[in-house]
Order: sequence, then structure tokens, then C-alpha cells
Amino acid sequence: MNKKLQKILCIIFLIFFIVWSATGETIVKPGSWHTIRWGETLIEIARHYSIEPSRVAKANNIFDWNTIYAGSTLWIPGNEMIKVYIYKVKKGDTLADIAQQFNIDMWEIAGLNNIYNMNLIFENQTLYIPVSK
Repeated sequence: MNKKLQKILCIIFLIFFIVWSATGETIVKPGSWHTIRWGETLIEIARHYSIEPSRVAKANNIFDWNTIYAGSTLWIPGNEMIKVYIYKVKKGDTLADIAQQFNIDMWEIAGLNNIYNMNLIFENQTLYIPVSK
């Protein structure tokens, strides 16, 4: 390969890397809890969350898929890869302000970061902000 072609490929790679890294990091969206309703099966629950039943069983130490009980809770592991910005909370930030800054719903930020009290974020806390589609 000649030097000119190497330089061109290097420049293309650098441009690609800069554009890709500007969109942030890729993470697995965190899982969630599911309360089992009467009549639900492990397979139906897994299908609802688009995940393999074996992953749900393994995450909850279930060896017999037929022994789940209404009212119990299951951990549903995350299975979706998403792009995120990593944001460090500054003094005076609110979740609503951060959501507005990134043009995204604050409930989406809260869900991704397992925040249950919208008024309780801390300075220097790291938040994952989903990249808009």
C-alpha cells in the first residue's frame, strides 16, 4: 500500500472515530422488575420483554420454569444496547433542566438511571443520557 493511500485511510478512520465518539458510549439498558400476575408463565413474561426465558430464569435462580408464583417479583435483565452521553451532575442541576438541555423526557433519564425520586440527584452524580434517535 502506498503512503498516500495509508494517509487517506488514516484520515477516514480518524473522522469515523471522532464522529462515533461524539455520540457517546454504548451501554446495555438496565433491567427492570416484573411482578408476576396470576396465570403468567416465564415464557410469556420473557417474550413480553423480548428476552430469552433462560436469561430470566438464570437471573432469578429459577431451575423449574413451571414454579413461579403470582405476586412474586422477577428481575428482567437488560438486553438492549443503546447509545448514551455520560453526564456529570453540576451544582444546581435538576433532572428537568438536564432533560431539557438534551431535549429528552426526564422520565426516560430517570428510568435508565434507576432514579425513583425526581427531586433527588446529587452534584457529581454520573447520569446516562440516551442519545436522541
